[in-house]
Amino acid sequence: MTKRKMLYLFISFIIIIIILFISFGLFLPSNNANTNTITNEDEYIEIKHSNIRYKFIQRFSDVNLIFLHSFGGNLEIWDSLSSYFKNENILTFDLIGFGKSDKPDIDYSLDTQAKYLIALLDSLKIKKCILIGSSMGASISIWAASKYPDRFIKVAAFAPSGFPGSMNHNWPGNLFYKPGMLNRIGNYISRSSLFTFFFPNNLGRQTFNITNSYNNSFVNAISKVNQPAFLLWSKGDKRSLFNYSGEYLKRMKNSVLYELPSETEHNGPGFQPEKISKIISEFIYQK
Repeated sequence: MTKRKMLYLFISFIIIIIILFISFGLFLPSNNANTNTITNEDEYIEIKHSNIRYKFIQRFSDVNLIFLHSFGGNLEIWDSLSSYFKNENILTFDLIGFGKSDKPDIDYSLDTQAKYLIALLDSLKIKKCILIGSSMGASISIWAASKYPDRFIKVAAFAPSGFPGSMNHNWPGNLFYKPGMLNRIGNYISRSSLFTFFFPNNLGRQTFNITNSYNNSFVNAISKVNQPAFLLWSKGDKRSLFNYSGEYLKRMKNSVLYELPSETEHNGPGFQPEKISKIISEFIYQK
């Protein structure tokens, strides 16, 4: 190869990196502007040297409900649904890397999220509980239930996103948001100090880390969930595809599916919360 061709290749490579750098900064999900505003109502607890924003309603019940939000979300997405649970202890929080919780330079995989969850429960002295998660939060719930079966009694999962191939993204997200070389390139760029300087609110690291952990390890974890599991899913979901619900039902020995109306789409926690709370309550108290 001539020096001129090598120079052309090098310049082309640099141009591609610059295009990806700018594209990731402009088009990847970002934190909502209000996540930078701390109010007097915000409560924080230090977990693994990071601050986690949380809300814990203690009613001295024997039933602890832990709600895990979807990607890019925060604890507020559960306000409507959780308000219908009047007798249970309720914990909602911003997952590490999201909302108003800290965003350290760590790996935001399913396993990392589960470890922070366990550390949070230990700090709040919550032993056994029921997990209720949406999308990414549902995937974390399933992963945590498989890894820590002594801590989690039951799992309710709104349209979990972790099964390989189940997430539906527009191009080019469908190329980068899955395990592989392109995902690793995206992760490398989004973790660079230059990228974080220009795009401080960008969720690039979280995006690439969590989707990289949507792999065969997650498939294996599904099969290890022996606790009662309740799937809530809509055929109208264009983000986490309904036809993958069968993969979960096939692998989780003690699971059932409740089909949400098509108009629910990917917003299970926000759709008819009074009705959904009653359905989840039946699952919670079912012997």
